[in-house]
Order: sequence, then structure tokens, then C-alpha cells
Amino acid sequence: MIGVIRTGLVVPHKGTHKGDIMSWSHRPSVLPAVIATMITLVLVVLSGVPAASHAPSGESPPSSAVASIAAAASMPVQPAASSALPDPYKTTEYNASRHEYRLTIDGVRRDVVAYLPVPENPMLAVVDRPIIVLLHATGGNYGPDSYKGMMEFLAKNGFVVVAPTWDAHAYSVVDQNADTASEVYGSPARVIKTVIDDSYRRFEAHTFSDQVVLMGHSVGGAGVVRAADAIGNTWIHDRRVRIKSVVAMAPAPKDRDMRERHALAGKSSSFLVMMVAKDEDIHGIGSPDSVRDTGFKLYDVAGSEENLSANAAALYPDKDLLFIKGGSHSTFRGTDPSLSGTMYSYRRFAAAYVNAYLRRHVYGEKVYDAYLLDGVRSPSSPDTLVYRQAHSSKNKLVVENFQRGQGSTGSFYGGGSSSVGRIISSSTALSFTRENSHRLTDSPHATRVLVTTWNTGATPYLEFDYANDQRVDVSQYKYLGIRIGQIHNHRHNEVDTGKDLSVRLLTMSNGSRVLSDGARMHVPYPFREWVRPQGQGTAEATKSAMHTVIIPLDSFGAGVNLKNVDGLRIYLPGKGQVQIDNIEFFGERTVVPVY
Repeated sequence: MIGVIRTGLVVPHKGTHKGDIMSWSHRPSVLPAVIATMITLVLVVLSGVPAASHAPSGESPPSSAVASIAAAASMPVQPAASSALPDPYKTTEYNASRHEYRLTIDGVRRDVVAYLPVPENPMLAVVDRPIIVLLHATGGNYGPDSYKGMMEFLAKNGFVVVAPTWDAHAYSVVDQNADTASEVYGSPARVIKTVIDDSYRRFEAHTFSDQVVLMGHSVGGAGVVRAADAIGNTWIHDRRVRIKSVVAMAPAPKDRDMRERHALAGKSSSFLVMMVAKDEDIHGIGSPDSVRDTGFKLYDVAGSEENLSANAAALYPDKDLLFIKGGSHSTFRGTDPSLSGTMYSYRRFAAAYVNAYLRRHVYGEKVYDAYLLDGVRSPSSPDTLVYRQAHSSKNKLVVENFQRGQGSTGSFYGGGSSSVGRIISSSTALSFTRENSHRLTDSPHATRVLVTTWNTGATPYLEFDYANDQRVDVSQYKYLGIRIGQIHNHRHNEVDTGKDLSVRLLTMSNGSRVLSDGARMHVPYPFREWVRPQGQGTAEATKSAMHTVIIPLDSFGAGVNLKNVDGLRIYLPGKGQVQIDNIEFFGERTVVPVY
């Protein structure tokens, strides 16, 4: 891990270069792939060109359009050229069929709504489709049909979506303390198990794969996280449940659902938390001096903070967080043709983001990383819509996560075992200390961070060096991620004004330390919205929420030696106060095949 953090005063050299994005999309339908393969073989026979091999879904180029692939292989996809990428709001070759029926869940007959994909080509069959179980919010008029737009949209993208009516108030705090959460009467896990078992029996067996997505809104959002920990990798009917993704939309606490740590180890491959800033539940439940039960906490405690072996990493999920400025608690109900204006644009964007996320993490279509990691705005995202993203990969090289050090034994919620060692400060213009993030002004996070404060006319920097002159090879990674955020209401942070910092890598060459080109790191000011939190009077809801700045390693210059990295520097011009967490290299650097 990290050995020393140093501070100094220099003026950084700023360089700009955007990394290339090249990835492949693979449709999981069976018959189109067979037809495409036959066409490809005919072309190969006629042209004499060797045929490309076909790997499992999500791991190779598509098996059609060989000439187009050859032409595109040398052309980088730029963020501004979003028209060259698939629009995640557009549907594919499926229509959607609606099914309504009643199902007995814990002795009570419940209404269920399901949407199944129907190929536009009647010659094709629906085979090996992932199943999404959606748990609705409670209170008011929420029910399965509250998400009709979202369900129909996802079915048209090849997913089977089943939404049962359920009662989140059917189980109590005492019940939730039971040893076997999946057997608790009325629990989300029990409801989901019943729905999956019934779906396997009700519809043709070949309709489904063993891949499951758990999606929930509000109390249902917190419920699906708890349910995943209870039923992930268990047997239902005659199949082992493989949860590919858990999606928690505007999660809200129900009793103890969010008070326990849900690391999702061995339970789900990916985890997405989606929230909006103008939401009455964004404050969560808990005392002001404790970690409050919010979606930020769910994100923070999931996964692992540590470097993991390949086998251990496979147990943990990749995790992402989307935080949208404005919006409302109903943003995630899905699109409705009768809506227009701002509300429609928010719902359209949310549906498109869910689709992009699932197509990436369930179907394995890496082209959608452009929207999730590379900062490309979706065509369905209006310019006026502002959002922040956080990401942490299970396959990563941790530079530092600040969970331990300076006499602390670390935070339970953040987990992790890294240690900075010594901190050497060579400048009085910059100070830093580790803190529990939730003790900072309006910060919702359940993790420990490095709080950094500076006020100087020059440009101080933080230097992170590996201990004992250790060098690391990061050439197999694609990105450097730094989770960072301004502290709301601090005198050095100007309201609604972002800060432009920069990062440079330190490498060794011929026995000397070499600084790379600089890469820009923009840190926006926290969202400020007016809401009514948890029955209190109207108040300004401000959140010193962090987001992940994702920097392609290509941004540090073509000549940087990624095989011999000694450390990195973060340059902090002017004045300010930020919290920093999760500095890590991640992302597979793939080689584009040439045909």
C-alpha cells in the first residue's frame, strides 16, 4: 500500500489528452447469432479471410458486420460523437407483452404484473432472458403499475420484468433480526424467492436464463439489497440464482434494512444506487452525529476496499452510484407518454441509465462504458440535467482508501485494511487529516476520508509514494479513479463554483523520478436543493457528496512508463477544502483486434 504522503509547492504542468474508447456490443439472442455466423462463413469462403472466433456473450465482437468492424477498429470513439454510440433510450428488436395474474405470497393472494420481450421477427423465440424482479415503493398509490413505463421499456430491450404487489410493513424489526432472513415472513427476500420460483414454473422454462436482477424503489430499493444478501447464489426451483445486478432507486430505510452492512460478497456481480438531490428521503434516518441510513451508505459499505486476489475479487460486486441534481422521489417510476417537460426528461434519463447499466453488466456490452465511465452524455440526457457518478471496481489496484492510520483502527462501515504510514508535510499552506466523513458538514458518507485544506497563492500538492521504494506496474489498467468532493459551507469553497485540480503520475526511468503530463480533475460544488426532510420544516438540503473523477491513463502522455509507477501527485491551486477517498487504478485495458 502507500508509504508516505508528502506536500510541497510547485506549479503543475497541465496536459490534456482523452483516451480512446473501443469496445464491442454483443446481442445475446441465439438465432440471429447463428444466422450471422453462417453469413460470416460464406463471406470468409469467398474472400479467403480467416474467420474471427466467437466467445461467450460479452467477451468478443459481435458475430456479424465483419467489414464494418474492420473499418471501425482503427477509429476512436470521441465523447462528443455520441451519435456513433448506441442510444440507451432506444429499444431493440423486441416488442413487449403484458401479463397480469395473482400469486399467493405468504398466504395472501397478491396481484402481479409481468412484461416479457416478444421478438419483432415472429420466426425468433425468446430464449435465455434475464429476469428482473421489481419491488415497488410503499405508501400512496405505489404498486406494480407505477412502473409500467420502466417495465415495458426494459422488456423491449430483452429483459423479463416481474413486479409483485408486496407489503413492506408486513415484517417487523424483531423479524429482521432472525438468523435466516430469507425465511422471515413477508420479507423482501421471501417475496422475491416466491416470484422467481413461480416465474420459472408459469412461463416456458427456456424463456429464462439463471441470471437475475433485483430492482427496487424507495423501501423496495433498500429491500432488494437486503434480499440479495439473503438469497444470492442459492437454489430456487431447480436453478442456482445468479444475481447479476442489484439496482436500488432512491432507497429509503425500513426499520433495520439499512443499518446492517450489506457487502454483497458472493451475492451479486454489480450494484447500482440511484438518487436525486431533491428527495424528501435523501436525509435518511439517524441522529446527526451518526451515519444516516441513505443510499450513500448502501454504496459505501458494499464491496471491498482492499486489493484482492483474482479469486476473491470475483466474489465482490462492481459498484456505481448516480446522484442527480433536482428530480423527485418519483423520478424512477419510468417514462410515461402523457408526461412532458422536466419530469419526463428526468424519467427518460433514469430509464436510459438503468438500461445502459444492465446491458453492460448483464449482457456484457462494454460499449456502454462510454456512458458509465468515460463521461459521455447520453442522447437522452438534456444539457440542463446535472448529475454526479461514483464508481469502484472489484478488480483494482488500491493506491489509498484512508481507512486506517494516525492512531485510528478504521471504520466498520468503510472496511478495508490499507495504511498510509508516515505523513510528511513540507508546507504550512496545506494541511490534511483523516476523518469519518459523516462528521463533516452535511456529508452523508459511511467511510473514512482524507480531509485536505489549503490557502495559498501558489499551488501545493499532495504526493502519494509507495513504501520502501516499491514500484508498481499499472499498464494492464485503463483508468485512475479518485473519489473527491468539496466540503459544503467551508470558507475556502465558493458557493456553486467548481475547482479545477490536476493529477500527475510519478514514474522511474533510468534511476530518476519523472513526472508525467498533467490530467485535469474537476471538483464541482455540492448540490443545494429545497426539500422537506423526514417531516421537518422546509430546509435547504445540502450534501458534501463525493463523486469519482475517472481519468484515462492515456491522459498522462504517450511517453509515461506505466510499468514502473512510483506514486502520484494531486495539485491544489488557490484555496479550498475537499475530502478524498478511494484512489485506485482499475479497468481492463483491452487490445482491439485487427482483422
